[in-house]
Amino acid sequence: MTSPWRQISDRRWERSDGAAVLWDDRTPHANPCLPHARMWTAWSPNPEDRCLTQGRRNSRLKWPRRFRTAEGAMAATDREWPPQVAVVIEITWC
Repeated sequence: MTSPWRQISDRRWERSDGAAVLWDDRTPHANPCLPHARMWTAWSPNPEDRCLTQGRRNSRLKWPRRFRTAEGAMAATDREWPPQVAVVIEITWC
């Protein structure tokens, strides 16, 4: 089985339905010694454009969930927003 993901650039992977995995280096901390500040993030299929978040259960504060590898972010995206599979059934009458 082939992967539904295709690499757009070295910092972006996309699925056919618009879900994306992005390398996120936007951080308020400019310290290169903080490896957890720059990681992969998972984004929902279009047109929602919201990222997979983490946070405390009852908190309004949410922040992007970060992954060490692109494969981990892709697996989490597939669990949260499963790929849409198109099934075509062709009926022919004799």
